[in-house]
Amino acid sequence: MRKLIFLVLPLMLAANCSEPAAQTAEANPDKYIEPETSDIVGAQGEGNSILTDAKPGDPLSPFNADGSVKPSFDQETLKRLNAIMYSTKDTIDKYDQVRPGIEKLVAEASAAPNDAAKVAKARKGLDEVRALQVEAIASRKALEVEGQKLVDSKQYYDQVVFSGMATFVTRVESEFADDLKAMEAALKS
Repeated sequence: MRKLIFLVLPLMLAANCSEPAAQTAEANPDKYIEPETSDIVGAQGEGNSILTDAKPGDPLSPFNADGSVKPSFDQETLKRLNAIMYSTKDTIDKYDQVRPGIEKLVAEASAAPNDAAKVAKARKGLDEVRALQVEAIASRKALEVEGQKLVDSKQYYDQVVFSGMATFVTRVESEFADDLKAMEAALKS
């Protein structure tokens, strides 16, 4: 049961990034983020490309020789993937805590562009966001490494779960990039 919770976590997190609103193009066209997992090796199932030929017990088969279903990832891989997911979630949670204050600082600095103290505070806030963005980028890069390891391992892995993880880390990184761009533009205007 515990393993199932860890496997479902990335899918739940991907669905509930930082925005509680529906993440569909129809429901929220201005905020919709198209999942961009193609850059992360393994997210499209490259390592599972010959599953159709794999027989139960083969390394690429989702079934053990006795017909039972293999786990989505081996234990060590699961630990590494979960560490990346927890790190990413921790990063976005930190951002969710500081975001309202930073947005307020940026708004105040935008309203008074000649007030050097307000502008300096806003820039300091943006530096905090950039530091968190660096953490998000590191998580994505770590997941890319794990994806390559999965593909190179010639072992079965659950591409759907891995793709959910890739979508989550990509969306978190995109959220930082988009928000920084918007806040920097507001500060310049």
